[in-house]
Amino acid sequence: MKQKTKPAQQKRKPHRSVLKKTTAHRVANYELKKVRKQLKRKNRGFIIIRDLADLLRGLEPSQNEILDVMMIRFAIEAVAADRGSLLAMDKSKNKLYYKYTFTYRDGRLDLTSYSDKLIGIEYGPGESLAGICIDTKEIITVDDVQKDTRYQPRADRILKVKARSVVCIPLTVQGDVVNVVELVRNAGGPPFDDEDIETLKIITNFAATTMENSKLFVWAITDSLTKISNIHYFMKQFESEVKRSKRYNTNFSLLVLDVDNFKTVNDTYGHQVGDQVLQHLSNILVTSTRDDIDIPARYGGDEFVVMLPSTSKTDAKFVAQKIMNEVRAGGVTTDTGTVQYSVSIGISTFPEDGETTTTLFEAGDKALYKSKNAGKNTLSTLT
Repeated sequence: MKQKTKPAQQKRKPHRSVLKKTTAHRVANYELKKVRKQLKRKNRGFIIIRDLADLLRGLEPSQNEILDVMMIRFAIEAVAADRGSLLAMDKSKNKLYYKYTFTYRDGRLDLTSYSDKLIGIEYGPGESLAGICIDTKEIITVDDVQKDTRYQPRADRILKVKARSVVCIPLTVQGDVVNVVELVRNAGGPPFDDEDIETLKIITNFAATTMENSKLFVWAITDSLTKISNIHYFMKQFESEVKRSKRYNTNFSLLVLDVDNFKTVNDTYGHQVGDQVLQHLSNILVTSTRDDIDIPARYGGDEFVVMLPSTSKTDAKFVAQKIMNEVRAGGVTTDTGTVQYSVSIGISTFPEDGETTTTLFEAGDKALYKSKNAGKNTLSTLT
């Protein structure tokens, strides 16, 4: 007798409720991972913004170069861009050029600046996305620049990258575009989203505010015509130097000088040429003195002063002679020819000629008049 074969057992299908739970569990896990990723990115952005804020608080108003570099680096890291550039405005041409360019490779920021490779690439108003920012003063975001004819990939070709998503953010100071931040994600990467843009807004707003404060600071201490220090800033530094020299028992010198026969220059050639003479002399004062140590300033009219910290009378004479030689060797070029001029200089030194700002200025003025009475175009001291 044939034995009856048992029918093959069929696998029991999961109950519909179990399927729903499994699917829901997978969806929940996916959403949880997504949220964690978003929180991680947000947290990273917040940390970078906090670090940038700490950096900005420690910067001096004159440290714009450091601000520019760190801003673009922070921006790249905050949104994991593949490339970031700071395009600066050349006011003489009204065009943007690549000032700093950094890349993000293998999960870390490459600290090499590639802007040297981009010399010669410039964008005027309306040219490429960065140039459009000059006109609109608004953020421009493009998900795929391969489909946008406004974007000019000149930098990408040189750097051998293929950009996909690009965001350009203008930085304005007193209503003028001074820089444009350009961030790029390469092909294969996700486009910039709203969270990225908000993070970048915070970073660039921080930077723009610092730049504006820096510009206002420079305006407050600078003579508008000659672009060297004004007398108000000079006097504060002069008073501090007197206190410092008394405390540490050191010397310093003061030069007081003016343009010989300046009224004749104005009457003969006009006030525009007179202004050029003052600007020319200011440039000589800057190039003939030590950066970040000596302080040349416009006292008023055609009169100037120069503070020389830790400088003896003998060394001050050397500096004064250098200034006079530079003035004699040059001149101001005009449409009708070169205008020659000369200067007279008086020198006073702490402490032998005075131990207060008033007595030192009086000694410097008397030495200046001594030069005038000696026939001008010379330098003098009281002692």
